[in-house]
Amino acid sequence: LGAIFVLMNRLEEALENYQISLAISPENSLTHVNVGLLLSQLGKLHEAEAAFRQALRLQPGDATAHAGLAQVLEALGQEEQAARHRAQAGKRDAQFRP
Repeated sequence: LGAIFVLMNRLEEALENYQISLAISPENSLTHVNVGLLLSQLGKLHEAEAAFRQALRLQPGDATAHAGLAQVLEALGQEEQAARHRAQAGKRDAQFRP
């Protein structure tokens, strides 16, 4: 349901739905990635960083989580860490290669 709200540009409602999903299934790394992407869109960069890091704790090889975290870290001025995660994303999925 969260993804439908995103498509409708109802981002706060999408976030609520993703948070409900995480309360039910906190080990779902994909939901953490979706929360991170959404929080990033909302400009909540520190919260997005935490969501991506949680996704990576659950699924260390998730290229989308690495790429999302890289974008957030870059926006926060943490270039070195961003570069490491960007490289990890590129290793795992060709769509994230420069």
